[in-house]
Amino acid sequence: MKCYNIVKKTDNSAELNLYGEVVKTRPIDWWTGKPVPGDFIIQDEIMKDLDELTGIDSLTVRINSVGGDYYAGVAIRNRIRDMGIRVDTVNDSLAASAGSIIMQAAGNGGKRKVFTTSSMMVHQVSGYMRGYYNRTELKKAVKELDTADELAAICYAESGTVSKEDAAAAMEEETWMTGEQAVEKGFADEVIVAGQAKEVVLDNQYQMRTGGMLFNAGWLRNCASLPNNIKKVENLTPEAKGENEMEKFSNLAELKAAYPQFVAEAEEAARNAAEAQLDERVNNAVNQAVAQERQRMQQIDEIAGAVTDRAMVNDAKYQNPVSAEKFAFNMMKQQAQVRKNALDDMVQDADNSGAGNVTAAAAVNEDDAEKAKVLANIARFAEEANKKQ
Repeated sequence: MKCYNIVKKTDNSAELNLYGEVVKTRPIDWWTGKPVPGDFIIQDEIMKDLDELTGIDSLTVRINSVGGDYYAGVAIRNRIRDMGIRVDTVNDSLAASAGSIIMQAAGNGGKRKVFTTSSMMVHQVSGYMRGYYNRTELKKAVKELDTADELAAICYAESGTVSKEDAAAAMEEETWMTGEQAVEKGFADEVIVAGQAKEVVLDNQYQMRTGGMLFNAGWLRNCASLPNNIKKVENLTPEAKGENEMEKFSNLAELKAAYPQFVAEAEEAARNAAEAQLDERVNNAVNQAVAQERQRMQQIDEIAGAVTDRAMVNDAKYQNPVSAEKFAFNMMKQQAQVRKNALDDMVQDADNSGAGNVTAAAAVNEDDAEKAKVLANIARFAEEANKKQ
């Protein structure tokens, strides 16, 4: 599941929730090859999702981010501002580093809004270096960082009342601000009085919890001093990591009211899973029935060669379907009846011939004697058949 979502509203507006660490692509664990667990604001995925918002009149972007990839943050900010619609940004709890860059996406009459206890942090762009470097290579790296810092200062100055120079100075000092301070310094426009953001908590392993989200804030190791609005604890135990969000809701209606998109996605996933399971069961049942019917027809065909009555075969296969065993039984009954009818006819013929009344003649020719033998044999055969019935 994404740690951000898009909610389209009936008034032709939309809300985009961006909660997590800013990255360009989804991080992959080098050892396992699987996605790294955690909450991420992923540039590549957001760019595709923003295409769904074509035709809306306004957009509200809600942010809770510890920051991350600077250039990914700039790309997201520029893409949103380029939509040509009113955009309001809301700092739900924390907008730090690249998160504060995305916060500057407000435009076309929109405002950058903060709560009184929201936190914002701006600092210079950082880079990671490892290995051996010569003087020229280091100068090149510094030039790249200088350019990135200048562009970041322009982002802040374009969106608010802070000058490029003051923004650059605040970045150099690594400035932490409350919501009200962000407005005073020109990094935000408006304080939302109704409502409070959640506290920011940091432990000794530089795991940060804010707004119900857990982040890796290792870059704070280089911070000379933490602002007063960050609570320092020894360890973020499961209990200290914050309240269980689900415990706040006593029924599904409350959960749906608080997280409509999340619940909608969960319900859709459940429906899709149920439909897929039902389709699989139906397909299996159909395939099994087809296989059984094919086997039944084949078995009837294997024994139908001994039957001259094709109507009987067609009836067993199509009109009044029966199993191969039942068909074989019916075929045996029919053949037994045929034999019985034949015997009855032979007996009747013998009776009609008067063979039973034939007596020996004093003198007969050879032909008459042979006929008498045949008739006598038929009479005996008929008599034995009647005894067996």
